[in-house]
Amino acid sequence: QQEETIGRAVAAAISSVPYQRRRQLGRSYWMLEAQRLTSLLVEWLAVERQRSAFSVVQREQDISLELAQLHIKLRVDRIDQLPDGSRMIIDYKSGNCTVQDWLGDRPSRPQLLLYACAEPGAAAALAFAQVQPRNCRYVGLGQIAPASGITTDIPRLAKSRMSAQDWPTLNDRWLEILERLATAFVAGE
Repeated sequence: QQEETIGRAVAAAISSVPYQRRRQLGRSYWMLEAQRLTSLLVEWLAVERQRSAFSVVQREQDISLELAQLHIKLRVDRIDQLPDGSRMIIDYKSGNCTVQDWLGDRPSRPQLLLYACAEPGAAAALAFAQVQPRNCRYVGLGQIAPASGITTDIPRLAKSRMSAQDWPTLNDRWLEILERLATAFVAGE
């Protein structure tokens, strides 16, 4: 059943590429791409199977956020609901990920932080879904750890760069930082 589902997903992904582009690259290229995607999906599903129970409640969800007169339109890759009703917000990445990208006065990958600010208190965890051949994993932070790779040790991670002792304080700090950056952006800095 998994093989059939993956086969349909890969075929749909390749079919979504404009015909001219598919023709230009040729049949052999797309056969290799189908093999690569199939292998990657098998690896990713193995990571998902290691998690405790969850249900996907939103995919590719458009949301808006207003920060310091800056209107931001976002698209959340995925939101999972956990058995206790809490949620994990997920952002898929094909490159290397680290939670260090979220720490400090100028986060280098603020998408997940912005998603969390758009729905304050809704997320119990934020995670990158790092989807790479032979290196599929979750990388994240949270009040809870709904998947391997998500740490809850906020004081250790945030002690020197964020001065936050718990998840709610860290979220408040992220909001302050993002509002400050939005204000600077609106001011032309």
